[in-house]
Amino acid sequence: MNNKEKKVFLLTEIVSPYRVPVFNHIAKENQFDFKVLFLSGISGGRKWQMHEEDMDFDYEIIRGFKLSLPLRFPIFFNPSLWKLLTQGNPDVVICGGYQHPSYLVAFLYCKLFKKKFILWCESHEKSVRVKWPLAQFYRKYISKKASRCIVPGKSSFQYMKSFGIPEEKIKTARNAVDNELFSNKVIEVRKTKEEIKQNRGYPKRILVSVGRLLHYKGFMTLIEAYEKLKDKESIGLVLVGDGPDEEEFKQYCKKNNLKNVFFEGFKQQEELPFYYGISDVFIMPSFRDEWGLVLNEAMACGLPVIVSEDIGSAPDLVLEGQNGYLFKPGDVSQLLAKIKLLINDRDLCSKMGEKSLEIIAQNSPEICAEGFLETIESLNIEEFTLSSKE
Repeated sequence: MNNKEKKVFLLTEIVSPYRVPVFNHIAKENQFDFKVLFLSGISGGRKWQMHEEDMDFDYEIIRGFKLSLPLRFPIFFNPSLWKLLTQGNPDVVICGGYQHPSYLVAFLYCKLFKKKFILWCESHEKSVRVKWPLAQFYRKYISKKASRCIVPGKSSFQYMKSFGIPEEKIKTARNAVDNELFSNKVIEVRKTKEEIKQNRGYPKRILVSVGRLLHYKGFMTLIEAYEKLKDKESIGLVLVGDGPDEEEFKQYCKKNNLKNVFFEGFKQQEELPFYYGISDVFIMPSFRDEWGLVLNEAMACGLPVIVSEDIGSAPDLVLEGQNGYLFKPGDVSQLLAKIKLLINDRDLCSKMGEKSLEIIAQNSPEICAEGFLETIESLNIEEFTLSSKE
């Protein structure tokens, strides 16, 4: 069977604007019959708009159920998936994780019908939320039984290796956003950067952070570090996003008279270059994140970055002292020290921002798509029929 005859289904949670350019590039290469199955449309508290006109690949949103757990992440179950798989008869199934019942259905389909199962896993040691022994056994079993594992970077690569998976079975597809979308839009914003800040009542220098307003995202650490800055009259903190803990953060700022903290609410992806463009330093203070694609965005906008060392993308995207700094999550004093190094040094910010652009050029949708294509190509004809040992 040659590549053109292969049918590949990719299962993933929701229609995310970050993934659309990658899937478009995979489909554009036309190396096989490619279809994306979404377990839901927009879910999990997300408010992203779905732009169907931008989705140049075959896809289907599967009807199903969502269970919201106390840990604030959804679990999807799609009863019709089995029928879609058996009727569609894909030769390869790429599965975006192992946490949903629907992903287990896809795994069982591949085992029963001797198809190739590829695990696309962004988890790493510090991002795993449920660490029960049974859960760990399940993750390890699925990972080891996969024909290949696709990871976004170094942290996930090491996590897969810890399960005893040979390096040659672990492939990398670098996580990416549409760099050109951000870099082009931010140029226009910066032409009137000072005027925008004046009209909005922003101070001269701006720290920005983007994400869901949740405690585990580290926003209280960031607010407390900002509170300790002596020159708060000339430095503002812009928080872009919303979430369940937003009111608590606002009340803290009100109680402590933090006047230059701006809660801008949720913004669509195409609106974010505005906030990156008026800012001087990007901060990502999460206690855990599988990757954190907002870091890609900020770097594509040429910003220096200050990042928690526990997020998945840190080893790949942050070169200490070159394009930014790392700090221990939750360490207010350490974060404050990093902010002080950057916030009033325009030359250093500019130099580090240029380095961010250089680094992020290696994480483009095209390069990410190539990682998927090379992984599927590595499933050669001899391997394509599962051995009796499996």
